[in-house]
Amino acid sequence: MRTLEALGRLCRAEDYFAFLGVSFDPDVLEAHRALILRRWAQEVAQIDGRRPLPCEAERLDLYAAALRRVHALFARSAAERPFRVIAGGLARACGGARG
Repeated sequence: MRTLEALGRLCRAEDYFAFLGVSFDPDVLEAHRALILRRWAQEVAQIDGRRPLPCEAERLDLYAAALRRVHALFARSAAERPFRVIAGGLARACGGARG
């Protein structure tokens, strides 16, 4: 059963995705695991800061939507990166000096 208590017992990123029913690209998760989890934790904190606090089922749905958004953000970023390298050179794609 999906409960906040059960969610709190999870440890691995893959377990969060499975528990919340969110599909993910294993390559994106492997490359950006810490960043995805950090960004998702920030969004969860914003959800938990809402007043009135949503009911448990709604919070779990909001957590799932947030995890889906964060994963999509990093998946999109990873998909765009090769084009930036080709179009603008490695230094520009990595935030370095242009030239």
